[in-house]
Amino acid sequence: MTSADATLPGLEGLTEEEVTILEESNKLVASSLPEPCKSWLLGKWLFVEFLGVGDNGPDVDERKNHVVLRVLFATNHGTWKGVRISMDMLPNEDLEDFSSGLEDHDVYSIEQLNETWFPGEYYLKLIKFDKASRRCRQEFSFAFKHTTTLGDFIGLGFERKFAQSFVFVIRGLAWKG
Repeated sequence: MTSADATLPGLEGLTEEEVTILEESNKLVASSLPEPCKSWLLGKWLFVEFLGVGDNGPDVDERKNHVVLRVLFATNHGTWKGVRISMDMLPNEDLEDFSSGLEDHDVYSIEQLNETWFPGEYYLKLIKFDKASRRCRQEFSFAFKHTTTLGDFIGLGFERKFAQSFVFVIRGLAWKG
């Protein structure tokens, strides 16, 4: 990332270090979104994408395997046109830290689920495209009633506590969230 890149339209308020982190991140934990990004205005539409995640056997409808949200920005921010929001399993290296502090989290216990489960994390990925992702098998769209910002939209996941209590379980040959 060069200093010229940090001055692209829509990146005002971000430090060069923040721009570099955003550019190099495949996905970002939602709670670590830099403050200036929280004020970015979202476009009119929320897209719900049902993703195919590979071969799950003949009895698995892969369109129902994983869902992500995609929202385009009202105006581009640097080269980013929008954001993809998802719940994904914690990376293996984070599982030990999570389980050591489990009593502090508002999540289902193994006894309540009565099966093996893995914690999820609330992630964002800034995207440079405005169409559905390559793995999208089906999508639906909903219009926002009011103008909203990225920070307000992301904040709903924390306010409604789904970001703190999402888990993945194995069902048949596939992960389910």
